[in-house]
Amino acid sequence: MHNIVKNRFHTIMDPIGEKVVYAVAVLMFTMFAVLAIQPVMILGMLLW
Repeated sequence: MHNIVKNRFHTIMDPIGEKVVYAVAVLMFTMFAVLAIQPVMILGMLLW
């Protein structure tokens, strides 16, 4: 009985877990991209 509940829990949680991991990865990449682009934008503004 416990195994059935555990398996069902995993089938429900796995897609959610993948989505969370994907969302976190995208968020971190976005933050890194923003931080990387910001100095370039500031330099661009100063040079213009």
